[in-house]
Amino acid sequence: MIETGNLKLVACTRMHLQGMQRTEMPSMMGADTVEGWLAFPESVQQAIALLQANSQNLRWGMHIVLHKTDNKIIGTCGYNGAADNDGLVEIGYAVAPSYKNAGIESEIAKGLVDNAFEWAAVNMIDAYTLARSSESGKTLEGLGFARLEKEEGLVHWRLTRNDYENSRAN
Repeated sequence: MIETGNLKLVACTRMHLQGMQRTEMPSMMGADTVEGWLAFPESVQQAIALLQANSQNLRWGMHIVLHKTDNKIIGTCGYNGAADNDGLVEIGYAVAPSYKNAGIESEIAKGLVDNAFEWAAVNMIDAYTLARSSESGKTLEGLGFARLEKEEGLVHWRLTRNDYENSRAN
């Protein structure tokens, strides 16, 4: 689990993922869900496949975003698998509309970034945002990500370990 000031990012086990498909998440987590918390239901199948491929992907897969004070499940986030041979991991996150533009996305992204760079195998982190989503881009820029390119309606972002460490030293 990754814990930030307001959030718990809980790594999804296979049981969690299956519970998402059957809407059992509130009883499993002891917390209510908010409308729109699972923005990308299709990602659940991808997360199950990731776990089936390698049990180490528990840490490097989907996480549930639990707001500690509200005791509500407000979104999902995580990684798209363990670091590749170049030390690259990809992050993603989505929160319910009622929790957008309240600093939650920044807190999630920072938690994922800080956690990833605790592992020596990680040298860089990529993220993709919708080209029309300026808020997501501002969140990543605020964390030191560099905009690389636009690809078919998406913007590609990257944060290297050197840039991350340099920003923390300042």
